[in-house]
Amino acid sequence: MEAVRKATRGLAARGLYAEPTSAVAAAALTHFVEGGLVTPEQTTVLVLTGSGLKSAERMAEILGT
Repeated sequence: MEAVRKATRGLAARGLYAEPTSAVAAAALTHFVEGGLVTPEQTTVLVLTGSGLKSAERMAEILGT
């Protein structure tokens, strides 16, 4: 779960207000890069389908606001 929180904060730092269920994709990408399954030279696309507005209370908890 901490990986999803970290990914949510990382996306928010880039201006992407994605809800935690969408941030799972970013957390997975980090895992795959760290494991060598995806390299930084590869082009990768993540689809973030959920807005943080859907879960404002949870987002406030994760972002510490």
